[in-house]
Amino acid sequence: MATKLRFACGVLMACLISPGSPSLKADAPNNTFKKADGRMYCEAPHAASGCHASGRLTVTLDPGMALDRSYHQGSIPCCGGDENGNGSNTELPPGVYMEFAGGRDGEWGVFNVRLVADESSVDDNGFVRAWTITADVYCGPSAAFGKGGCNVNGYGWVKQRPLR
Repeated sequence: MATKLRFACGVLMACLISPGSPSLKADAPNNTFKKADGRMYCEAPHAASGCHASGRLTVTLDPGMALDRSYHQGSIPCCGGDENGNGSNTELPPGVYMEFAGGRDGEWGVFNVRLVADESSVDDNGFVRAWTITADVYCGPSAAFGKGGCNVNGYGWVKQRPLR
């Protein structure tokens, strides 16, 4: 009985720390970034169709702040999943910091990231206060026997600076 319990605990621990688990720190480089509301998410269970979604994250800058486009994260890996051979990167717009992570089997990706101004939220000085980060999000479940579905998460921040 004790041997079976140790074996079960070992299998459980291997599953919890396996390299296929998502790795996401979910935090911006420093406190000058404002976190966008929500997350981009797509999930596809085993034996179902892939998930194609339009991800949207919204952020309203703090009072007295403007978007700081001097920050540029550059390109980051767009894709993952244990069956994904796509080594591509996706370019992020200036002023935006993002993190992507996916889990389980199959493959996932986040593409075509854009930053869009909310023209209905402009202050008295003409500075845009609200922004939306948009992207195409994909998750494809595994078709392999004994494998499962997949998911993808995307989180975003915008860099702020004091109004001049």
